[in-house]
Amino acid sequence: MALNTAQRIAKNTLALLGSEVVVRALTFMITLFIARRLGAQSFGQYSFALAFVALFMVFGDMGMGTLTTRNVAREKGLVNKYVDNLLLVKVLLGLLTFGLIFLIMQFMGKTAEVKLLVYTAAAWLVIDSINLLIKAIFNAFEVMEYVAAVTILEKVFYFAFCALILFTDIFQKKLLLLVAAYPVSSALALVCGLFILRRRITRISLEIDWGFWKSVIKEGWPFAASGLFAGLYFSIDIVILSQLKSDEIVGWYSAAYKIFLILYALQSFYFQALFPVASRFYKESAESFRKLLNRSGRLILSYTIPLAVGGIVLAPSIVHLVYTSKYIYSVTALQILLLNLITRGITGLYNNILSASGQQKNYMYGFAVGALSNTILNLALIPSFS
Repeated sequence: MALNTAQRIAKNTLALLGSEVVVRALTFMITLFIARRLGAQSFGQYSFALAFVALFMVFGDMGMGTLTTRNVAREKGLVNKYVDNLLLVKVLLGLLTFGLIFLIMQFMGKTAEVKLLVYTAAAWLVIDSINLLIKAIFNAFEVMEYVAAVTILEKVFYFAFCALILFTDIFQKKLLLLVAAYPVSSALALVCGLFILRRRITRISLEIDWGFWKSVIKEGWPFAASGLFAGLYFSIDIVILSQLKSDEIVGWYSAAYKIFLILYALQSFYFQALFPVASRFYKESAESFRKLLNRSGRLILSYTIPLAVGGIVLAPSIVHLVYTSKYIYSVTALQILLLNLITRGITGLYNNILSASGQQKNYMYGFAVGALSNTILNLALIPSFS
């Protein structure tokens, strides 16, 4: 792997690392404040709303973000075609997805308060879908500092809104407003992202090319299916738990899962920086592609194993420090989740490479097996062991 390529991956990884340090720190504080001040029951409702909407994120994207990054990374001249067409497609998909969420919630047996939380979170999905397209373009041009900037701005806005809601007596319906802070902060970040895109990458204008829309949907559906299975894999546990158990139990599990996600961040932004480079190498040099795989695999194992083992040992102290003894039932969940750091690192690398090499159908099949197994095991084990 050439030195300039290694430096580029390092630069982009560090840019994402810097943003993730800020984002995860703010997320950590927000989670801590909400869990402590509102209690496990309200925290469970908050977590359910976000997890339920996360199941539908794929319908607002349909694999277009990953497809855009891969294809534009290979041929930069396609950027206008993707931006001009997919901005409108994203808006339409977002609105259709909102309608789907609204319809399904009528049959979930939830209270009016929880339904309103879900609808509010669904509004965030519509806006965030467009944000994902903009970030996909930044990824394709390997300017992750722009991704980092937009991501940090969004989280800073959200943190400011949450602090205002939690620590003042101005607002009454605090739980609803905490969820509403998501679409508001995402909209502000969208404005910033569009400004950077227009000034630094390309002009923006809307175009309706039915043939292009059809080709994108045809090429992107395996990514979309993989995204659907990924949503089931990562979020179905909280949704099933909320249907079978109390909001308080959902809150305990969600508290553990939030800590796990902070530790999982290292993998996610490394894969994000790796993807456009791997896509380009697959097209240009088989040898460079192979070396990139080998080095990435060794790197992932070198930090996931110590992190998982150390986290399992320290889990009781971590939970007590972050959430106090009220969340003592989160410890076992955290210890089990930490084992998944290792397996997610390995599968994440292979999934990333399959997508970069155009084998998104194989990627989809792998996620399908994982999602189906996860759903079945949750349905079987939650009633017995929770």
